[in-house]
Amino acid sequence: MSYNLTDEATRGAILALRATTNWTATEISTILGPSVRQINRIYTWAVKAGFDPSARPVIIKNAYVTDRPRPGRPKKRTDEVQQAIIRKVRRDRYGWEKSCADIAGEMTSEGHPVSAMTVWRVLKGAGYRKTKPIRKPGPCHCWKPETAKERKAAEKDLERLNRELEPVMREQWHLTTRMRRLNVRPNRLPGPQPVWKWTEKTGKLTRSKKGGIDWYRYQKEILLPKLLPFAKEVGPDALVQEDRAPAHSHYIQQRVYDLHQVQRLLWCSNSPDLNMIEPAWPWLKRRTTRLGAPKNRLAAIRAWLQAWEDLPQTTIQAWIERIPRHIEEVIRLAGGNEYQEGRADDIRQQHRDRDANNRPSHSLRPVQPSDEPQDEPQDEPQDEPQDWLQDWL
Repeated sequence: MSYNLTDEATRGAILALRATTNWTATEISTILGPSVRQINRIYTWAVKAGFDPSARPVIIKNAYVTDRPRPGRPKKRTDEVQQAIIRKVRRDRYGWEKSCADIAGEMTSEGHPVSAMTVWRVLKGAGYRKTKPIRKPGPCHCWKPETAKERKAAEKDLERLNRELEPVMREQWHLTTRMRRLNVRPNRLPGPQPVWKWTEKTGKLTRSKKGGIDWYRYQKEILLPKLLPFAKEVGPDALVQEDRAPAHSHYIQQRVYDLHQVQRLLWCSNSPDLNMIEPAWPWLKRRTTRLGAPKNRLAAIRAWLQAWEDLPQTTIQAWIERIPRHIEEVIRLAGGNEYQEGRADDIRQQHRDRDANNRPSHSLRPVQPSDEPQDEPQDEPQDEPQDWLQDWL
């Protein structure tokens, strides 16, 4: 219950005066200020809560003067409902394309009636924002040879970056050098004091003259224009996984991730290759070469881009679902690479048995009349044929 113009101290004084004096509600109202109706209501609620005006000494508990909790309107946006809404968005790329009204309709059909505005508030509170529908599995890029004009522009860009980076790296080098020289033994004369030199070892940004895909091209053509914007579209909990390739492991790349506030999975050297994108390469190669290898670079790029667009989300989801089993196998084998990629062993064995039974047998020996007929083996019941992709998985 709630009373206007009264606090707990005033209510306690009202109960004390009603229990110890013969004053009427009108007289108490004149002294303390609340209306007669409020005084009677306070006294009635206190008696219902257990207040005894005839008891001596008079006992006034907090429960007699404290506001009772109001039940109010039932809360629809419970923790369970919020987690269910977020799971619908994170499930796959089709979840990203759903509108708030679509998600609200699915939640209502599942027994959680919520409005589209409630869904919008939940997603906004979780850090999501509206995006345009994604009609492909993610960003794709086909590398092209670097031209002389691009390399010249890259050299000018590196000069500018090194001018900005050198003071920062110099200060960090001096601090690290001082801390390391504190451990010099006092009974030995120290050697010559180190002198700062702006080289690749101290953090200078350089590029190899051999060409190819180095950290600079990866940052300018993949990381900044494609990968980081896509990671932000996925959501605030997106985690980027990269291997230890030189273009990925360069120290400047981590600074770019920190600047854009995108998390990158820590990847140790000599780690098993568990990236779910690895099965995509043979899939794409088969799709692009099923009618023969492309005749030139332009045809190859067109074929790869079209194959990437045709890659179904269900296939990507199947590759992702393999990762937990791979991790369990790696842990069981203590980090060794003896494990076999793919689905569970029993499913893989069923696929092998099915292929063996369905494979036609070709005999090179002519049938002799003296050969005795033998009973044909009974085929064991096999699972229903599945897609050839599942065999490879």
